[in-house]
Amino acid sequence: MFRFFFLFLLICWGLPVSSQTWLPLQYDTLPLQQEFIATGYGDYHSNALPNNLTGRLLFGGFIDPAIKDKARDRQREVNRFGLDVHTEFEYRNYRGKLFGNEQWGWLVKAGAYATGGAAYSEDAFGLVFYGNESYLGQTVDLSGTSVTFTAYEKIGFGAINKRTKSSIALNIVNVSNTFKGRIHEGELRQAEDASDIALSVDGDFTYTDRSRFSNGIGLAADLDFRIPITWMKGQTAYIQVMAKNLGFAYMNGGMQSYSVDSTYHYSGFDFDQLTGDRSVFSADFSVLDSLGILSERGQRVMLLPGFIQAGKIIDDQHTGAWQSFFGIRLYPTLPSNPMLYAGANWRPLSWLNVGLSGCYNGLGTFIVGTYASLQAQSWTFGIGTEDAIGAVSRSGLGKSLNLRLRCKF
Repeated sequence: MFRFFFLFLLICWGLPVSSQTWLPLQYDTLPLQQEFIATGYGDYHSNALPNNLTGRLLFGGFIDPAIKDKARDRQREVNRFGLDVHTEFEYRNYRGKLFGNEQWGWLVKAGAYATGGAAYSEDAFGLVFYGNESYLGQTVDLSGTSVTFTAYEKIGFGAINKRTKSSIALNIVNVSNTFKGRIHEGELRQAEDASDIALSVDGDFTYTDRSRFSNGIGLAADLDFRIPITWMKGQTAYIQVMAKNLGFAYMNGGMQSYSVDSTYHYSGFDFDQLTGDRSVFSADFSVLDSLGILSERGQRVMLLPGFIQAGKIIDDQHTGAWQSFFGIRLYPTLPSNPMLYAGANWRPLSWLNVGLSGCYNGLGTFIVGTYASLQAQSWTFGIGTEDAIGAVSRSGLGKSLNLRLRCKF
């Protein structure tokens, strides 16, 4: 169990990554008949793990000592890592009259999401990748270690204002898999000669232990309001206030939980499998089977990992070559700092937009993003990355790719 826990601790941290990119939406204020939008997004980021390590963790590959040593030099007192992959499709019908109202059309949407989160200490990194031999005679601090992950799908129906393009949708959500765990207080103390070890742990771990498509059913709301404001030189700009995937799910398949709040002492053969230079990635790794972990099973209600975002967006009908965008994002269900972002959009040609952005991403790091969108008659295709440096550098702290296809007809 602990091998499973620490492995996902280092590959899943869902702080800033959930269901939508902050790269700017190009807001089309013209009257429309129908619209189809498809988006795809993949992102992982850390404040301390370089790409040459995380790439091997996520996609496979040998982690040699040089890679581990360089990564260890970058660890902080508190470290985080995030992973998010999702795709979403949306159809908007502006010709219809929802409930007979001329002002409102309707929309349908569907999507699949996988997002997770973890935080860990510098000592936890060393214990996982180097084993405990380098900590003989020392105390390893594991307090504050946490991990969470949720994979879910949704399908929804909503109303959209034909003039402002503001919308509201209610989604039925299926939770395929979820787990979360936390070590509230934890430390590992060892004698210098490895003759004695003391482990103090107060923590819990809960997960769906059944391999099936549906482990939970829930409801989630998507809100998107477009607000016109007076901007520089009397021009009109637009503020978007958005909430996405805010809701809950009832885990009808039940959840398996483990908890421990005890101190254990071991000596001699009881812990000789733990000593040495082995890590949890070693083939012969094994864990003490006498930790006294309590187990229970029950049904639970969980909050979904949604977010709230507000900021200035790009006006697709703006006549000038330059526009700014900026905003803030909050995650009510995750222990994250607010994400702040800002950037500039340049339209050198009527059919081309390019942009550059900067973001304080809630991990304690600053990243630079870039994007481009091309228009051809009724079609618009956009591609971007929220981390331009990470896209080309093995020593970067993450990778990001965002794709968007839109057709209006």
